[in-house]
Amino acid sequence: MIKNGENGLMVDPNDPRDIAEKLLMLIEDENLRKRLGENAKKEAERRWKCDVIARKLLNLYLDVFENC
Repeated sequence: MIKNGENGLMVDPNDPRDIAEKLLMLIEDENLRKRLGENAKKEAERRWKCDVIARKLLNLYLDVFENC
């Protein structure tokens, strides 16, 4: 879901230095914050729209029904 540098920043959860560096990048770079935030919102709206979720759920139900 996260595309590093496009709609978020990937970090090593076991590396406090990496987490701190990425947080500092976000704190210091307003353009980066805005770009990542806007891209993340677009991705979420595309991926999590009601009709998309409903279609995926229906396909899951049909698949389960066909395999029972």
